Amino acid sequence: MEVLDQLEPSSPRTARTIEDVLSNGYEFRFSNYLNRMFNLFGKTWANLLGHSGILFGTYVVVYLGLVFLLLGNVFLNMGRQSSQGEVSPEVAADFASGMLTSMFLMAAIVLLWMVCWVLPFRAGIYTHLNHGVTTGIFEFNKFFQAIKTKWVKLIGLILLSFLITYGLTMGFALYMMQGIVNDLQNADFLSDQEMFMQQQQWLFNGMGWIFFGYLIMAYFAVASSLAVPLLLFQTDSVMHAFTSSLKIVTRKWFHFLALYIIVYLLTIAGVLACGVGMLLTIQFFPLIIFAIYEDIFIHQNQQ
Repeated sequence: MEVLDQLEPSSPRTARTIEDVLSNGYEFRFSNYLNRMFNLFGKTWANLLGHSGILFGTYVVVYLGLVFLLLGNVFLNMGRQSSQGEVSPEVAADFASGMLTSMFLMAAIVLLWMVCWVLPFRAGIYTHLNHGVTTGIFEFNKFFQAIKTKWVKLIGLILLSFLITYGLTMGFALYMMQGIVNDLQNADFLSDQEMFMQQQQWLFNGMGWIFFGYLIMAYFAVASSLAVPLLLFQTDSVMHAFTSSLKIVTRKWFHFLALYIIVYLLTIAGVLACGVGMLLTIQFFPLIIFAIYEDIFIHQNQQ
């Protein structure tokens, strides 16, 4: 399958290096990025719809597979119970253990599907867009170029981003909450009134630590947003791409955050079209990130 969309090729695209951007800085052109996002969307929306269709198709296959796995485990255990005529504690324990194992297996399959297929394939949007604006032709098969050239590195970057953005921050919040729980368990010596006041304080502190954890998560999620295009077009090092994105975005982090909030609201608007619009608007985020990367590293180098 190949869907082509014509676009006048851009002028010779000489990219700035990461070091040049870090040394000389950049201008954040808010409205230009939104205009560029809609421009790119208009040029290649049919390709993006096909891209979303592939992801949705694999989602259906994975979802149905997980449903059959779960139902198969349920029917297998029900058959064992009916053959014995009554539910013994051993059979009940085996059933609970089997269900728990199935749930962990399902979670592992979903995580593997996301890390090894969904996110690397979504990275192909950048190679698709870059080829399109360079040659003037948006080719559908360029969605697979990122996987063909840097699949393993993309998986490494995804895992690194996940561990830092979600793992460390939520682990920190859970650690702080566990400390509060331990304090509560060791507070038997307090009177009822003192216990009530202390519980309120611990609850307030706990909510504060959770909120702080989400702030850390939000920072890394925004600050690492340029890591994928940097890995695809600027460097072969996963760590260099990740840390460079942090350094570049942090300089104007609130500008990025404000822009991403607007794009998020535009993405949610796709739900209003009976959910079908999400197949298109969900592509707004890679479009806006590519527009930012293109401007900072290409357009601002030609001025």
